[in-house]
Amino acid sequence: EKLTATTIPTTTCDNQGQFIRPSNYKLSQEYLTYNSSNGLLTSSRGRDGINVQVSHIHNGTLIGSKTINPGASAFTESMSYIPLVGVSVKNDPNNISTKYEYDYNNRLRIVRDQDNNIIERNRYHYKNETANFALNSTRSQALINQQITFSIADVVLPTGGTHTISWNMGNGVVYNDNRQSVNISYPNSGLYVVTATMT
Repeated sequence: EKLTATTIPTTTCDNQGQFIRPSNYKLSQEYLTYNSSNGLLTSSRGRDGINVQVSHIHNGTLIGSKTINPGASAFTESMSYIPLVGVSVKNDPNNISTKYEYDYNNRLRIVRDQDNNIIERNRYHYKNETANFALNSTRSQALINQQITFSIADVVLPTGGTHTISWNMGNGVVYNDNRQSVNISYPNSGLYVVTATMT
């Protein structure tokens, strides 16, 4: 097998320290401006000549928005985040929102469109996994006669099939009709232990 050595051309700079691109190099991206206080990129230009402006949020740790072709015909995409988890809402240049929901392990669980329709659902399974679910509530404590909603989420069924949920609301009220959520208020003060059982 014959080996051929390739000579890589050296690069040079002009008297202002600007890179002189060899004629056989193709420009793919230009990084134009940076934030003087934190050094973060604020604008760039692609091979197609289109400029992109970038803004940062959360102390410069995350991209808050990207504006393509700044000016009269600009298109802007913006993002909101759950800190240390991920993107919560993304708005495209037409201001159409996509929403992202995460499970109790901060893994992407559901993606919803602007009308709250589910367009993507992720379920995570592991070897020797046992059946499980998460019990959510809209309040950790409530006033007398203040409504609380309890709901089931992140159901794990390693063997597949369907599940049945029963509820004990801690005040003598029991539901065995497989409802996935319960709205309830308590007329008296006290500690109520709510139990959901999956079979």
